[in-house]
Amino acid sequence: MQQVSGVQNTTEKRFVFHSKLFVDNTGDGTLGYLAGADLRMGREASSEFGESIAPEVADEYTLLSTLLFYAHDVGRPVKYIPPAYALDIEKSGILENRKVPGSKGVLWYYEIGGGLNQISDAEEITRLHRSLTFGIWDYVKNKGGYSMENYDLDFVGCIPGKRESRRLMGDYILTQNDITRRCDHEDGVAYGGWSIDLHSLMGVYGKDPVNTHYMLDGIYQIPYRCFYSRNINNLFVVGRCLSATHVAFGTTRVSATLALGGQAVGTAAYLCKKYGVKPRGIYERHVKELRQLLLDQDCYVVGEKWANPYDFALQASVNASSVASLKLDEPEQMVPLDSNHGFSLPVEKYLGHIQIFAEADEDTTLEYEMYISDKRENYHPAFTLRRGTVKTEKGSGWVILDADLKVDRMFVFVELKQNPHIKIAYCSEQIPGVTCVRQYSHSSISKFCSPDGNIKNYFWQGKNSIQGFSICFESFPEEDIYGPRYVNNGYLRPYGLPNLWMACGVQNEWLEIILDKEYTIDRIRITFDALLGFRVGTNEYHDFNTLPTIIRDYDVYIRKEGTYQHISRITGNYERVNTIHAGGVRGDAVKIIVGSTNGSKRAAIQNVNIF
Repeated sequence: MQQVSGVQNTTEKRFVFHSKLFVDNTGDGTLGYLAGADLRMGREASSEFGESIAPEVADEYTLLSTLLFYAHDVGRPVKYIPPAYALDIEKSGILENRKVPGSKGVLWYYEIGGGLNQISDAEEITRLHRSLTFGIWDYVKNKGGYSMENYDLDFVGCIPGKRESRRLMGDYILTQNDITRRCDHEDGVAYGGWSIDLHSLMGVYGKDPVNTHYMLDGIYQIPYRCFYSRNINNLFVVGRCLSATHVAFGTTRVSATLALGGQAVGTAAYLCKKYGVKPRGIYERHVKELRQLLLDQDCYVVGEKWANPYDFALQASVNASSVASLKLDEPEQMVPLDSNHGFSLPVEKYLGHIQIFAEADEDTTLEYEMYISDKRENYHPAFTLRRGTVKTEKGSGWVILDADLKVDRMFVFVELKQNPHIKIAYCSEQIPGVTCVRQYSHSSISKFCSPDGNIKNYFWQGKNSIQGFSICFESFPEEDIYGPRYVNNGYLRPYGLPNLWMACGVQNEWLEIILDKEYTIDRIRITFDALLGFRVGTNEYHDFNTLPTIIRDYDVYIRKEGTYQHISRITGNYERVNTIHAGGVRGDAVKIIVGSTNGSKRAAIQNVNIF
């Protein structure tokens, strides 16, 4: 490709872009299509890539689109007279297999256009969507008995939001097996964790579940080779049209995963310019540098250790004012064990036993199970290590769960089995590496199963609270899980362990990085604990402006000839990564003294780099 031209509709101006590199992020793969890039559209046959979820025979079906609409309560009754083209929901047959709840806005499964081409039939699909939207609102407002008298329809989208159309093929095609087996890739530059989420082919007219979630046992990697065209040598591919099968696309298509691909492609483009190579050349000769650059930007590259030779901190020794223990031992609330509850905790070498605080209304038995994941990046309970029972007498107190587990830097998952006679203690705090969840039944509108098709009737999920909602526990013997040695061990994110330092308190806690010799220090980069276990729901309102674990106020010092000099005072910080410009001061140690956090009871630092 040498140039790309296009028209700006609002001004009627035509633009011509000349470049050595291009990126197709059109969603529809338009750039690649016009340039003659290899592409696919529709579903592959299961035999082509050995995908058990794919259909036996290939076809042209794709995931359907959704048109957004929204209504609000205006405080008084409002009439709604549907336009003549509004679909009559009651006569359409939709209600035989689909629910239309009383909702003030669109639900994602209001999909239509099954069997139509998402590109060439786009205008017809839009017409069908408008008919459906105004018909749904007529039903909700006037016919469904939903008490929506005061609601007025105030927004309907102009263009449906597409889920799938063309996919441009790269040197690697991501498949179901890459995802379900969570394969390691030497050129992994992005990752995903959403289920393989395939929707009904006929949308609201479908007789099958609105969608099927093929649940995953952890995150998977996406290779760099999925992000450039295999036959247009200067075209990057990113967004919905990345190189994947239809089944794999069912998980890669979500926004957070696609954003990681965009970061990788932008970084790779920089390297292309730096070395004068095409996108494939980065894979062939510079993929290690690409992965390291992504780490430098605080991206998570699964399993990759930071190895920048210009980071003086990597060879340093680290001291700290105090080190927190792996425990939550101050019960605040007793919660009935009315379903299975669970929590993960990091173990470096050995877990002898755990104690939890429980209350029983009669003599009973507490059953538990302990698991381990199959990979350090995952928390999912994959392999059972131990099953046990504990006789629990009427009353309250600490209950010991025997473990006797030898592991190598992994997360152990503890499952407490449902018991109507037992309550367990929770507290409003959370600590890194500990994730607390409970089992819930699945929604009736969706189907949930494992990749091999076995139905899953439950899922694990934690209470989505920024303040935390954690099971009280203590593990024995005590291990050094939050020691200062982790701030320069090369792992910039949780990987088997939390990989951060956490103090016992906040004010005047300090971290000292002692270098192997005196250096000229230009900048210091500090990465804080950003509560990476907190799940930010896309449709949820969160009443906070910053994460409580981020250190808000602190001072930075550099030691020269045995004396610390004050370099910088930071106040009001809310960002995960801070860069302190030292201005070329020579020194052999750096000290960080904490003033306050944004609410957490303990100060924590994920990583320190010194350049």
